[in-house]
Amino acid sequence: MKAYKSASQVGSGKSAVATYGKNSTLKLKDRDGHRFQLTNGNWITANKDYVNNQYFVDAPKVVESVKGTGRYKDVALKNKVDSFPKGTEFEIVGIQAYGNGSRLNLANGLYISGNKLINETVKATHLLIEVGGFLQFFLK
Repeated sequence: MKAYKSASQVGSGKSAVATYGKNSTLKLKDRDGHRFQLTNGNWITANKDYVNNQYFVDAPKVVESVKGTGRYKDVALKNKVDSFPKGTEFEIVGIQAYGNGSRLNLANGLYISGNKLINETVKATHLLIEVGGFLQFFLK
């Protein structure tokens, strides 16, 4: 993705001042219709074919912790209950917008971050169901 000095140059293919790779994380300062201004003053396109949300917008069914994550009692993620290591999977029952991001609701009423750099979607290959106080494992 190319960055430009002025909003009017975005998409023109001329006068690009910087190029960002596919997995780059950029901080936004402002939005102007179909363009984003970065904190360094450069402008990039807001076209969804080139830009992804850093936070979940739709609730996935299962996420896996990429870096380790905490479970919290509140949507502000201030009251931490416990922590889980990288690779832990969580079943998601809902999503809640919070500030410029989102929080993922767990079945037990706790929350985890909706940041895709912390938790990523996984395709469920199995299902754990509590039956009579015992967890039962089912393959999908």
